[in-house]
Amino acid sequence: MSTRTMITMTTTALSPAASIARTSFRNVLSGLINCGYKSSSISCARQLLSSTTSRHAPESASARFASTTPQKIGCSNFSSSPTSSASSSALEPRKDALTSSDGVVGYPIDFDIASSVEGKESQIVTIRLEPNQILRAESGAMMYMTHGVQMNTTAGGGLSSGFKRMLTGQNIFISDYSYDGSSGPYGYVALGTDFPSKIVRINLEEYGGKVICQQGALLCASHTVDVNVEFTKKFSAGFFGGEGFVLQGLSGKGDVMVKAGGSLIRKDLKEGEVLRISSGCLVGFQEGVE
Repeated sequence: MSTRTMITMTTTALSPAASIARTSFRNVLSGLINCGYKSSSISCARQLLSSTTSRHAPESASARFASTTPQKIGCSNFSSSPTSSASSSALEPRKDALTSSDGVVGYPIDFDIASSVEGKESQIVTIRLEPNQILRAESGAMMYMTHGVQMNTTAGGGLSSGFKRMLTGQNIFISDYSYDGSSGPYGYVALGTDFPSKIVRINLEEYGGKVICQQGALLCASHTVDVNVEFTKKFSAGFFGGEGFVLQGLSGKGDVMVKAGGSLIRKDLKEGEVLRISSGCLVGFQEGVE
């Protein structure tokens, strides 16, 4: 028996008001069939139709049927409809939130699709933010941000952490950018450098979770990236190498954007290979390189 024949009612002698009410309810059921609701939901509505058509009170018929819309019929099987399941799955919270070392919680940023570097000799980077994503950037690097983007400037773990960043060439304070979702699905932040620079994105997981850079190299990063103090392993390298004795260590999970002036060259060293570099030309290297 098809679904349409399941809801066919036997004709009985009813009052005019009840006949009109029954016809209205049958139209509601026909709409349910056309919308693709399951047969169990139609059966539930069929029982409601049987109970309401058995009452012949004209004064309450219109009030009863005015409230019997598909959204208010007391049937638990309506949650199995395609529309309801899609909307409920869209409201499920994400489970990939990450917490930084200073307690900031946010969703990770996919820099592959959310970052755009523009310019030639003096570049800027634009980061696209979704709600509850956190971008951590050097204080004072922001060029503009769209409506709905909020900036929170803190010491990023206290004064001790701020002092540690200052030793690596960064500011004591650091800025966290987030988007509240008030102006559409995305918000944008544009960051620039304090001198004409190229901007390079580095995924820390591809380099063992840590890279060591020259002082002041960090422009912005995922909120789960920490800035640490690194020292040159040899006194002669720190004194004559042009980078100083203190370097900047970037460790954690996520991506970093580093800045460097001039043209950039990447070199992959083989085991035991030695490459001599002019003083002041080193931008960064993986841990394990001496």
